[in-house]
This record gives sequence, structure tokens and C-alpha cells, in this order.
Amino acid sequence: MKSEYLDLSGDTEDEEVPDDDDGFGIEDDFPEGAGGPIEQLEREIRRRLDRKNLRKRPVTLFELILELKNAEKEQRRRQRFRSSFSMDVIDVEEVVGIAHEEGYLEAATTVLCQCEETITMNGVVTLHELAALLGKRIYDVYIPLLFLMSEGKLTLWQEEFFGEIMVSACRAE
Repeated sequence: MKSEYLDLSGDTEDEEVPDDDDGFGIEDDFPEGAGGPIEQLEREIRRRLDRKNLRKRPVTLFELILELKNAEKEQRRRQRFRSSFSMDVIDVEEVVGIAHEEGYLEAATTVLCQCEETITMNGVVTLHELAALLGKRIYDVYIPLLFLMSEGKLTLWQEEFFGEIMVSACRAE
């Protein structure tokens, strides 16, 4: 039955399509001030997104209550996140006290003595060499080196990113 309605015999003749025709036939559909197809498409997308947002608004009391509960949960989560990074929790005395409790001064003195010995012989020492000489882990040597550098006793540098850290004595200027 359906085959009677289908005409597959090719009664339609192929029309010649000019080379500059893209086949959509929308060249004349735009009024003078409407912009091109891209501008109209962007405008239509914005319009549909606005309509979608309108449809998502709570309509019933139950939906409104659910939205309010979700907003309260989000607000509590944000407050917990902000309070965990509050700067008034940590004060200067606490930071200095922690540094003294960890004995950074003794560690820095030990590292400085070993650095001075090695630097007088070689001129420069690497972080790995220094850690091996002291028999300590890299970060147990690196942190005191940072303190010594901030005090102006040593200079640290790298030749390339993620390369070996070099240590030398500060030059008197």
C-alpha cells in the first residue's frame, strides 16, 4: 500500500546548482537589520536558554522548599570551607613556636657546617650530595637550606626546571 505512494522512478529532474549556492536557500530570509545566520542562531540560543531557566523555576510550594533546602546546604558548605582557612586561627607566636619546637635552628646549623666544609673544597654542592653527606632525607636538608638562604648565608639555584638544586656561599657585595 505504501509503495503506491512512493515514487522512486525519479520523476524529478536534477536542477543545476550554482557553485556559490550552499543548498540551504537562506540568503534572502534575513531582513536588513537582523544580521546574518550566525547572529540569529546566537539570539535563538540565548532566547531558548532564557526560556529553559524560566521553566526550571519552582512552581509549587514543595519545589520551592526543596530549592531553599538546597540553597541552605550550599551556604553551610561555603561557610565551612571559608572558616577552615581563617587567618585569625594562626598567629605569629604559634608559627615561631612550631619552628623552635622542630629544632630548625639546630638543623640549620648542622647543614650550614657541612655546606661550609664542602663548599670550601668544591665551591658548589648539590642538594643530593649534601643529603648523602649528612645521611638525611632530601627535605630534611632542603628546609634548613631555605632558612639559611632567607638569612642570607647561602645561595640556592637551579640550572633548569626540575633540575638539581645547587648550593653555594653568598657572595659579599
